[in-house]
Amino acid sequence: MAPRWRDAALVLILLGVLFAGPAGPSSALAATVPQDNGKPQDNGNLGEEIYLMVPPVNISLFDHGRPAGILTISVQLKVVDAKKRAEALRQMPRLSDLYLRKANRLSLEYFDINRPINVALLTRVYQQATDRLLKHGDARVLISNVVVQKR
Repeated sequence: MAPRWRDAALVLILLGVLFAGPAGPSSALAATVPQDNGKPQDNGNLGEEIYLMVPPVNISLFDHGRPAGILTISVQLKVVDAKKRAEALRQMPRLSDLYLRKANRLSLEYFDINRPINVALLTRVYQQATDRLLKHGDARVLISNVVVQKR
């Protein structure tokens, strides 16, 4: 039987192998090139995934025309290009308002407190609205969380 310190050393080695990244430069480091001022340059490579957090949307859900619960939607935008990401940040208040209005309309016409929320429909509506507002199709809408609270 092996001493306990050998078992502990073996566990530590295995954990180091499991959590260590691949050998060589990582794609995130290779995607950033230092500029003259020492800050990394964002060159918009596909290896860079930048997510912008949109404020959560809270709307009422109805049952037979009466408020019966609250729907909370958490959204993120994936924008790779630095210029388009800056424009999306500048448009964030309008995007947040647009998402609120779209979700409110969907809650009145399609969503029901007694059925699961159609996240695919919600994503499609949000993506079309985002493309229309930002005037490009380079921002991807990612719905990270949908929570229904019944009263």
